[in-house]
Amino acid sequence: MKRLRSPSSPPGGSKFESGMEMRGVEKDQIGFSLLEVLIAMSILSVGLLGVIGFFEVGFKALRAGNRQGLAVQLAREKMEAFRSADPSLLSGGQDEPEGMARRWTIERSGRDPRIWIVEVQVDWGGGLAPNRTVLLKSFVFH
Repeated sequence: MKRLRSPSSPPGGSKFESGMEMRGVEKDQIGFSLLEVLIAMSILSVGLLGVIGFFEVGFKALRAGNRQGLAVQLAREKMEAFRSADPSLLSGGQDEPEGMARRWTIERSGRDPRIWIVEVQVDWGGGLAPNRTVLLKSFVFH
């Protein structure tokens, strides 16, 4: 790389430009010093650690969304099973599919004996996460 001559240098060049006496520090150095590089790398690493923290939060939210979607699916499946059956032959109960607690109740309406009220509740959570609930309530005519 060719160095440009500074305007204050004599036309013949200086000792530094000609390559003689290179022991001192030149005024017009090109590039970065080791200290500048270390400072830049430390700032960059702190910034990257912050970005990695956002990924962890995103993965937790994604996992929570998947669990909620599964709970809704389990509640819908049970509700559909009740809609296709004779409600007078059914009773309340519970089970634990996919590590979630699913409970259901079936009761006759007090206003119209042809209407049955069906309620399905799915609970999950525990550990560090708070308990969550999905509740579906519907009417079955029979």
